[in-house]
Amino acid sequence: MSLLDKLLAGRLAHGRLTICGTDGRERHFGDGMVGWPQARLQINAANAERKILLNPRLGLAEAIMDGAVSTDDIMVLVELVRRNNPWEKGVEWQFTWRK
Repeated sequence: MSLLDKLLAGRLAHGRLTICGTDGRERHFGDGMVGWPQARLQINAANAERKILLNPRLGLAEAIMDGAVSTDDIMVLVELVRRNNPWEKGVEWQFTWRK
């Protein structure tokens, strides 16, 4: 299990995050609960996970801009992370994205 796997396993309880590595292997995090976001990250470069681990907030954004990581819908990914990490304990965060 990679360091990124350990970090995500402890942070994403609900919903589903699927990470597809450069080797094509998929890793799943979260319980896949209905009504929670389902996001997917494609790792396109070998150094992407390291970049994310060194600075999760900025590293992921930079990896996406550099093309080292891609996602189908960045707002679904943001919602998944935010809903699993509410600002205050006991408060579920609601997010509605309207196009």
